Amino acid sequence: MIEFIIIFWFAFSFLMLIIQITLMFNAHSMLKLAAYNAARAAIVTRSGDGPEKPVKLGEMKDAARKAAFLTILPVIPGMHGRLNSFGAVLSLFTDLPADLSSVGLGALKGHTRGLIGVAVEYFGGGFDLTNQAQKFFDVKFVNPTNLDQEIDSIPGRIEFDDTSRTSLTNPNQSNLIKVVVTWYYPLVIPFADQIIYAYTHTADVIMGLAQTSPSTIIDVALGSYQRRPVWEVGWVFRSSAFTFSNLFGFRVPLRQSYVMRMQWDRGPD
Repeated sequence: MIEFIIIFWFAFSFLMLIIQITLMFNAHSMLKLAAYNAARAAIVTRSGDGPEKPVKLGEMKDAARKAAFLTILPVIPGMHGRLNSFGAVLSLFTDLPADLSSVGLGALKGHTRGLIGVAVEYFGGGFDLTNQAQKFFDVKFVNPTNLDQEIDSIPGRIEFDDTSRTSLTNPNQSNLIKVVVTWYYPLVIPFADQIIYAYTHTADVIMGLAQTSPSTIIDVALGSYQRRPVWEVGWVFRSSAFTFSNLFGFRVPLRQSYVMRMQWDRGPD
């Protein structure tokens, strides 16, 4: 019994981490396909003013975001086990439970819960001290050589078949498009979610420890908290009175990008 008590927390932590990291790896792999589909949707987008008109950047972004989000539907935690077929996707919006009008948790039963999960990922946003304000799901067009420089305008019309327009250093004058898909993935495995979040959100750990154990802030600031037992570091989010993770859940950013050449003329918004 003593040996079991000593080893249990290590074994339990390891098992939970394996399950959570496996889910994250699966979501990250699907995000690669989402980035590809987003880039593909962007380069073939046609103008809403007519097929002969240059497509606007806003139209490309809208098409890219929808394509990327549809790709990750199967790996959204709120949707797990719900997409056996195409009919199952349609049933999320048509087969609502009989107790939909009930008050409280009853309204979250059945397919409605999956629909709410989709809406939260697509429209939702949050905040933490490490990443600041962020959308849960976002698609951006960026400079191919600088992921932090978002492209928000196109100065003039560019022909897609102009092979001279391929400069990576001047994306506003090229017919290449780089799409970056970012998803703040929700950690859903108990205990493991706290551990992973703690080791990726140092500022939030400090905030939590400031409420529960102010004397350990120095250890956290120096990084020595990483030598503490994993359950001690992660548990701070459960025991603290307020952290942003209490409001928005435990999420970590997953990112993927893809570069493609335009397949249609584009012009300024």
